Amino acid sequence: MHPGPAALNPVTGQVRLRIAGELATADLRGPNVCALITPEQQDAILARLGPDPLREDADPERARTRIQRSRKGIGELLMDQAVLAGVGNVYRCEVLYRHRVDPFTPGNALKRKTFDAMWADLVRLLRIGLTYNQILTMDDQIDEAEALIAAGDADTVQTELTGRRLGEHFERRFWLYKRTGEPCLVCGSKVRSQVVAGRNLYWCGRCQRRH
Repeated sequence: MHPGPAALNPVTGQVRLRIAGELATADLRGPNVCALITPEQQDAILARLGPDPLREDADPERARTRIQRSRKGIGELLMDQAVLAGVGNVYRCEVLYRHRVDPFTPGNALKRKTFDAMWADLVRLLRIGLTYNQILTMDDQIDEAEALIAAGDADTVQTELTGRRLGEHFERRFWLYKRTGEPCLVCGSKVRSQVVAGRNLYWCGRCQRRH
């Protein structure tokens, strides 16, 4: 969302749909579907999606059941929108690391308590990300972000967001995302990377051994 009419907001990047008014301009980028569809078609699209951690009514058991029935690696399954909606590559890499999970663990070998912990973490992280328009996964940044929310000061940060770019309140840093060959921040081993589900997966072979 950009303040002001379309004339003051030139299109930048790949915009699939623009909605413009006198006071604001909204650009849609990277949607699941961008088309004029019927309510029935909308229902069919939504029915194919897995539970979204951002939704209050999300049922994590649906995702867990699909994961438990699969022999694919959890690092691949987290990128499947039919399993779990809205995670994306950065959260995939970082949440697996935060819980020390081997990304190549078959879904049917993932322990329930591990899945439950990862789901709860995704709910927490995605809500913070939505608030600040930034992906935050480092513990110190998460604590600061939640403290701002608790104090009612997050609104001050949000007024700086225009929609043209990601939020900039917090330094952009991660445990291992895009850090191939660099030392793991915990054990010092080199961060590894490999294409999984069409995107670069980053992980630490020493820290991430849990199933």
